[in-house]
Amino acid sequence: MAAFSGKAFQKFLEIASPHVPLLKDSKFKETGVLTADEFVLAGDFLVYHCPTWSWDTGDDKMVKDYLPKDKTVFVHKRKVPCYKTTEGDTTNTRERGDTKRR
Repeated sequence: MAAFSGKAFQKFLEIASPHVPLLKDSKFKETGVLTADEFVLAGDFLVYHCPTWSWDTGDDKMVKDYLPKDKTVFVHKRKVPCYKTTEGDTTNTRERGDTKRR
C-alpha cells in the first residue's frame, strides 16, 4: 500500500509541478519552502563545509530550467561509514566502499 501511495504522489507531482508558480520571494520562515536561489546557496554551503556531500546532475528528465545544470538534483552523501545493515545485507559498507541504497 505504501508503494502505491508513493507512486501516486510522484504522479501527482509530475502533473502539478508545471502549474505551480515558482517562488520568487523568500517564505522560508513562514512556510519552510526555499526559493531556487536559496536552495542552491544552501547546497553550496553544505558541500563546502561537509566534503562527504556533492551535487549531482541526475537524469536529463530531472533538469529544471530554474536551476543550474550541474545542480539539478539535491546533493548526495557518499563514502560515509554505516554500521547498521539492512535485513539480508551482510556486507559491511566500509568493505563495499559506498553508502548507496540497494
